[in-house]
Amino acid sequence: MAVGAQIIEVLKIVVMPLTIFAILIYFRKETKSFCEVLLRRVANDESIKVAGIELKAAPLPVSANTGRKGYDLFLKSNEFDEIAATEGDFNSRKVIRYSSEFIRLVHQTTLSGNSKYPYNIIVYLKSEKILPELDQDRNFRPARLNDIDYVDYYFGKYFGKGQYGSWFRMRDGANSFAVSYLTEDEVTCIARVKFHNNPEPIELVRYLDYEMGILLQNSTMNAVVDGKTQ
Repeated sequence: MAVGAQIIEVLKIVVMPLTIFAILIYFRKETKSFCEVLLRRVANDESIKVAGIELKAAPLPVSANTGRKGYDLFLKSNEFDEIAATEGDFNSRKVIRYSSEFIRLVHQTTLSGNSKYPYNIIVYLKSEKILPELDQDRNFRPARLNDIDYVDYYFGKYFGKGQYGSWFRMRDGANSFAVSYLTEDEVTCIARVKFHNNPEPIELVRYLDYEMGILLQNSTMNAVVDGKTQ
């Protein structure tokens, strides 16, 4: 009798999920339609009543829809206006992108562990990812890092031995022409990128902030606090 009771209990556990699954398969068209309606109403921030209970989706970030294939821009605030760009705006952006042969100046921030200079800044070059299948990028090829001869970096008068600071020439393409330094302050970096096939360098500018370093520092402090409280 005990074995029979155990078998019945097992069947109760197994049969119910299988029954529900079979019902969903049998009514798959209806289930699909219901899910589509459910998702649409959630997307429209509408409430849904199920068995007399009203369900309402949590507010989502405001979306500025692009209107066709592309991306939605999720903004943190409702305080914005969407203003249609002109063909001139589009072409000006192309000039900015293409004039540097798709080479971008980027940086990372990490914690140094140094009490006086808490942040380690790494500034380097990166080739922009483009989508050649799109009309705006068709027939254009981004420059590769091995197309570059060297990069000159200038961080201001307090970097280097010169009266007004110094330029630092980097030829290490294998490491993305990276420069790393410790800092307690933010600076504007100018990089002159010299290509093998162009006698004139192109100039790139980036503000080297350490916002990510602050986030890392806060995360580390929170982890320590959580560790002590556990």
